[in-house]
Amino acid sequence: MRNKMKVMENVSGYLFILPSLIVMSVFVFWPVGYSFYLSFFNWDYAHLKSPQFIGLSNYAQLFELTSPPPYSFLYALLYDAFYVTLTVFIVFSI
Repeated sequence: MRNKMKVMENVSGYLFILPSLIVMSVFVFWPVGYSFYLSFFNWDYAHLKSPQFIGLSNYAQLFELTSPPPYSFLYALLYDAFYVTLTVFIVFSI
């Protein structure tokens, strides 16, 4: 009787967690996994039906130590630094 009650408690616990796991799978885990899969392809945005598999070269290009860094990365880094500084200043002044 006790074992059956313990099993029912465990099953009911998993059943309570199941809806949140389904929602997280649909809205978090699947998009992250699919984005990781798509990162192995080179997309021509004019012809979306013909992606070319390029493997890890996107990641190799991201971590290359080129001097100077590409402008898009540099602008993003400067924008983030400005945004963080401004946000911290505003929050601390409130």
